[in-house]
Amino acid sequence: MRAELTLSPASVELWRKLAEVAQQIGKFDEAIEAAQTASRMLPDPDTARLLARLYSQRGDDIERVRAQVAEAARVSGTTPDERPLALALARALVHAERARLPEGLTLLQGLWETRDAELRPEEFVEIGSLYGLALCRRAEPADRITASNVLKEVAPLVTDPLRRSVLVAMASMSRYLGL
Repeated sequence: MRAELTLSPASVELWRKLAEVAQQIGKFDEAIEAAQTASRMLPDPDTARLLARLYSQRGDDIERVRAQVAEAARVSGTTPDERPLALALARALVHAERARLPEGLTLLQGLWETRDAELRPEEFVEIGSLYGLALCRRAEPADRITASNVLKEVAPLVTDPLRRSVLVAMASMSRYLGL
């Protein structure tokens, strides 16, 4: 892909593709740099959403993620409640300090309630994993059944065996929340 970029350095699509490939292999700094380059060339909704997702996956501070979510909503003519944007913000919130957890859980609960495992299986797994684990992090007794059910529903669809095992273990351990 880098060779193609040397031949077509002004290709927004190539820069976005580079960002997506780097994201898939966990090179978030490289992905963000490529997405920012694409966005500087031509601000578009797909790249703006990608940047919001990348900032949240890299663990950037909440204000940076919120700002990018707002920018993506502006560029795409939608609201921050759009599913990919809400998911990016929820991810950042549940991984931030504990005081941010309730807001992230509210977003995840709304996303979970409107889930569609057949239409969006990868999103389903991500939302369910985040939601179930965030409920475990909150550790309230009232969350026991929900956390267990969510994690049990998602775990069979996880392709990575280690990640699947962690979700199954957390589903089993969730019955001890708040004890």
